[in-house]
Amino acid sequence: MCRELIFVGVVKNVPNCGVSVKNKIFIDRFSEIFNRVWVVGVKKSRINLFFLPFQLLRLIALSLLHKKAVIVLSSNSWESSIIIKCLQMVRQECRVCYWVAGGIFHELLGDSFQVKTYRNLRAIYVQSPKMVQVMKQKGLNNVLYVPNSKRIDYFPPIREWAQGSVVKFLFLSRVHPDKGCGLILESVRRINERGFGDRFIVDFYGEIFADYRDLFFHLLSSLNNVRYNGFLDLTHSSGYDILSQYDVLLFPTYWYGEGFPGIVIDAYVSGVPIIASDWNFNTDVVTDKTGIIIPHHNQKRLEDEMLRFINGEYDINKLKRNCQNLVKEYDNRQVLSEQNLKKLGMLS
Repeated sequence: MCRELIFVGVVKNVPNCGVSVKNKIFIDRFSEIFNRVWVVGVKKSRINLFFLPFQLLRLIALSLLHKKAVIVLSSNSWESSIIIKCLQMVRQECRVCYWVAGGIFHELLGDSFQVKTYRNLRAIYVQSPKMVQVMKQKGLNNVLYVPNSKRIDYFPPIREWAQGSVVKFLFLSRVHPDKGCGLILESVRRINERGFGDRFIVDFYGEIFADYRDLFFHLLSSLNNVRYNGFLDLTHSSGYDILSQYDVLLFPTYWYGEGFPGIVIDAYVSGVPIIASDWNFNTDVVTDKTGIIIPHHNQKRLEDEMLRFINGEYDINKLKRNCQNLVKEYDNRQVLSEQNLKKLGMLS
């Protein structure tokens, strides 16, 4: 049987954001299952907006030439709505399997985005059961829950933490105030003032938001136990070896579009538990077996939980083992198996 798929979404030569990383994983996995995969790459920028009409014309042409191909759409909500409307003009929207990016689309549905635009899609996949419930209440019956996933081929050795030794915290995401970076830096400052500055470090990894760069480095300059280490490449096992040398991931995000962050899977692969905010769907993937949930925007609670790890009040090594055991559920060969893709309507 000839299986064909047209993939349209944010594609970058070097994936450096959640959607582009996820899409590379999608393309690699679907290329293992489908006989032929066409990729129509789009991304929102001034330069690429000029090319968007040409990419849309290419997509329409491919959809009309290959009428048995499944159309997989994975982009941000704004671009996706335009793409769907273009496919509606040639009556091809019923072939679209839409993978929603982020965790706020269900809130915008019925306001910024009309429900009727999405009603005739083959399927809509979201990363939280809560989104399924809300979207069904708004009149969409083609919504299915599919967790974030990636191929997991390598588990680095877990770094055992010894009682009384330095706790190595890290932040791994876009360096932006709404990701909780300011909360982390303020917590470090206060913990240092309480006399624990030699008991822990915090390393930051990720692209820095341009408007935050100057303030970020200014705040770092007064904290001797905080470093910025640039970009951590997790496309190779060596990146996971580096990640596994840490003890706790700090993720006090209140980023408006946060969904099921891929960094949670990355941390679990490396045996790194998480202190996460209760923002959006973090509570779906971080439990007391793999970390700690704190209220969002709560600097004092973050400070207190960091101190508890520093003082050895949690069994860090048990949490580390739990992370590696649990993450096997998020291997995309399991989540996106042929059997599951048939259940999801992507394969006959």
